[in-house]
Amino acid sequence: MTTPGPDEQSFFRVPERGSSERGFLTARLGGRDCGRVLDLAAGDGRFLRLIVEVCGSYSRLTAADPEKGALDEARRAELPGRVRFVHAAGEALPFGDCAFDTVAIADGLHHVRDPQRVLRELRRVATPGGLIIVSEVLRRPESPATATAIRLHHFKARTDRRLGRSHHRTFSACELTAMISAVFGDDELEAVMVPAVVEREAELQRSGVHRRRLRGYLASLRGDPRYAVLRAVAETLAGRVEHTGYTEAPRGIILVRKQPSEELYDADTCGRTGDAIRR
Repeated sequence: MTTPGPDEQSFFRVPERGSSERGFLTARLGGRDCGRVLDLAAGDGRFLRLIVEVCGSYSRLTAADPEKGALDEARRAELPGRVRFVHAAGEALPFGDCAFDTVAIADGLHHVRDPQRVLRELRRVATPGGLIIVSEVLRRPESPATATAIRLHHFKARTDRRLGRSHHRTFSACELTAMISAVFGDDELEAVMVPAVVEREAELQRSGVHRRRLRGYLASLRGDPRYAVLRAVAETLAGRVEHTGYTEAPRGIILVRKQPSEELYDADTCGRTGDAIRR
């Protein structure tokens, strides 16, 4: 059973309209030394690139993902700086305790079977005083256009599950806060909810983009016994995009500053192996 989290209104501080993921992180990381950085569920490298751009400096970059195809995509993205790519599952990271100064996961928790276990691993590999960044698109339809975006995302998740991949519905703000509160102490938390990444809005407004995506999802399901049903759902979604437009759902960004805890790591050995990969 999920541990109840704090009240949504008390946990999330909603900034002025127009605030962005980039603006929020720049205000808190801009000019700072982010040290050894780990981006879990690196995907296409978007979030690691963002961290590099807003941090004042860093000493080492590591991109980890359980999908080899995603790591290949990150390699092709030509990320700034030298990046170490590691094929690893978030539930069992191959790094020692306290190996990283900055640890991040963006849009990855709703792809794993045990999000709390992944959060505990992120906490384990973060150094005391280190920063843990969680960024997730929320299941929070603020308008018909964001409701359409959420439905499209959930259709992709349904497609992935039919193909045997772990991909679940996005979280509500309350579900996300409950998971965070079950792993981290109240004195470690700082959170804010912001609108979607504004840099991508122009692209995402074009309905043609989503029609192509839907066709791609359906192509991967040919031969599925429920293909006819899924095709009808996709056609309905395409019509919704034409009717309502598309705007990404709001994003929950949570910053955690890890506090020392004897229960979670051995202070005598913490960080002794650095960020070396455990075999």
